[in-house]
Amino acid sequence: MVLARCSGGLVADIGTGSGCIALALAVEGQFDKIVAVEHSPAAAALARENVQRIGPKTAVEIREGDLLAPLGANGERFRAIVANPPYLTTSEYEELDPSVRAFEPSEPLVSGIDGLAATRALLRGPRRSSSPVASWRLKSTSSEMVQCASWVATMAGAWTSPMICSTVRGTRSLSRRISARREG
Repeated sequence: MVLARCSGGLVADIGTGSGCIALALAVEGQFDKIVAVEHSPAAAALARENVQRIGPKTAVEIREGDLLAPLGANGERFRAIVANPPYLTTSEYEELDPSVRAFEPSEPLVSGIDGLAATRALLRGPRRSSSPVASWRLKSTSSEMVQCASWVATMAGAWTSPMICSTVRGTRSLSRRISARREG
């Protein structure tokens, strides 16, 4: 969606992990720079390795920190902010297949008692870091979570027109992403 709806300027990828989304934006998009933010030092190091390995045409800068905190330095304004924040509750994480829990640590997956703590923090984030018209995108595996995030976006104020985008699999439509805009 970001590639289709905007170009130019700075784009941020929050919770970049290994840097896959940031790298896809840098390779496929027409942006000035991608800033990828990661809380985990080990994941940030892996993202840096991947950036070096891929060598995208658009610069990708990896910053370590929590959610939006590393953004907005030196008056930076971001055209779009993409995120795949933690979205599971602790009980949902504990119910995951043991092979998933053995591979995926809880920190990048679990987000408070309702699974929305990181989403709320992102939506309440500082206005100084986004352009007068900014986009926010959340990817989730749960259509219920996307519905809740849409409500959170509206309640956080400043975000308008939450739009739920569906992915169609076979004969059923599954809500997976939310997009919202911030004006001024």
